Amino acid sequence: MLIRKFKQVLVTSIVLLSTASAPAAGDYCCPDIDACASQWCCGTDAEVYMDFLYWQIGVGGTEFAIFEGISSSPTTPITSDGNIFDIECNWDPGFRVGVIFDLCQCNWDFFTEYTYLYERFGTTASLETLSNGFLPPGLAPLINSNGGFSDLSQAGGNWDNRLQVLNAGFGRTFDVCGCFLLRPHLGIKATWQTMKTRFIYDRRINKNVFFPTLRDTLAFRNEFDGVGLRGGIDTSWIFNRCLRVVGNMSFSGVWSDMCLSRIDVRSTVFNDGQITNPIVNVDIKERFCVLVPVFEMLFGFRFDTSFAAAIPLICFWDGRIKSGLI
Repeated sequence: MLIRKFKQVLVTSIVLLSTASAPAAGDYCCPDIDACASQWCCGTDAEVYMDFLYWQIGVGGTEFAIFEGISSSPTTPITSDGNIFDIECNWDPGFRVGVIFDLCQCNWDFFTEYTYLYERFGTTASLETLSNGFLPPGLAPLINSNGGFSDLSQAGGNWDNRLQVLNAGFGRTFDVCGCFLLRPHLGIKATWQTMKTRFIYDRRINKNVFFPTLRDTLAFRNEFDGVGLRGGIDTSWIFNRCLRVVGNMSFSGVWSDMCLSRIDVRSTVFNDGQITNPIVNVDIKERFCVLVPVFEMLFGFRFDTSFAAAIPLICFWDGRIKSGLI
C-alpha cells in the first residue's frame, strides 16, 4: 500500500556554530561599549558560517510486524500481550553551511544556506528455534503482500533518508531600541529529498530450520523535489556586548511533483546464504503534485568573542523544530 503522504516529520537539532569573517581595518569584534549602544559589532561585508547538526527525524507509518496479542477467533481470549515492531528513529549528525552578504544599503543583506542530512537505520525481529528444530508461531507481518505470510521466522525493516535543503533570499535588520534587533526576510526554499524504506519477511518452509526460507522483500521509495516561497522574521535580544538571545521563525510553501513507488520481490534463501529465483511480483508507481506548508522555529543563545587578534568566534546553541515534510 502506497503511503500518500508523510504523517509527521520532526526535526530537533543541536548546533555548534563557528563563524569566521574578515573585520574592517582597525575594527575589533565586540569592543568595550555600552551594552545598549546603537553601534554594530563585527561589521563586515560578508560572513560565512558552518553548523554541526545532531538531530532526529521521526516518520510515522513504519510499523512492519506484530508478535502475538491476537486470538485465533473473536470468541477466543488472548493468551498473552502482543508487541508491535517499528523502525526506530535515532540521532544522527548532519551539517549546514551558509553565507550572509552585507549589501551596504540601509542594513539590507543577501543570504544563502545549505543543509544536508543522511540517515540509515533499521530494526529486526526474529524467533528462537524450539528444541525439535521447528519455529514457534506468532510473528506476523503488518504490511500486505502477494506472499500472504502469517507465521514468520524473521521480519526486518530499515529506512534510508537523504535530505538536502537550500534557502536563499534578502533580509533587512532594524535596530529597534539598541538592545533589540529585528530582521524580516523573504526568499525561496528548495529541497531534494529521497526516502527509501524496505521490509523483509522470512518464512521457513514447513517451519523447520533445516528447510530453505521463502523471503518477500518490499521496497518503498518516496522522492520529493520542490521549491517555494519562504518568509520569516529573526529577532535578537542583546544582554551585553557578547551575549544575546535569538528567536527566529519562518513559513514556507513548497510545491513538488512527488513520486511514490513500490517493488516486491519473492526469493528463496538457502541455509548457506545463497539467494535464488528472485521474482518481481509488484511494481507500481504514483506521481502527484502537492503543496506542503513548512513552519520553522528557532530559539537559542549566541556568544561572541574573538581570538587571533581580531577574528570573531561565535558559539551558538540552537533548538529547532520543523513542521511539515522538510
